[in-house]
Amino acid sequence: MTDIELVQSQLQSLQERQEALMKIPRIKRYLEVVNKHVNETQERDMTTYEKRNVAQCLYNAVIDTGLKAGTRLFEATTEDSISFLGIPAKCVA
Repeated sequence: MTDIELVQSQLQSLQERQEALMKIPRIKRYLEVVNKHVNETQERDMTTYEKRNVAQCLYNAVIDTGLKAGTRLFEATTEDSISFLGIPAKCVA
């Protein structure tokens, strides 16, 4: 296998995992909220690449907080620093 084939294979594998993450109901709901925010603020829909990356970030955050049992997902996040995710201020505890 050449280096190019290896990279293409790994990229394909990553894209397939991220596509699967996007189908998880909770992640799918967040993606819809984020896409709505992008649509309202930038007058466009998220690209597939952006959706995959947000899904991966959400998954990583869940895994990270699961490893740190008892911590809150957004404990150090303020409403002004999460607005890009489309999470309204009322959701920030």
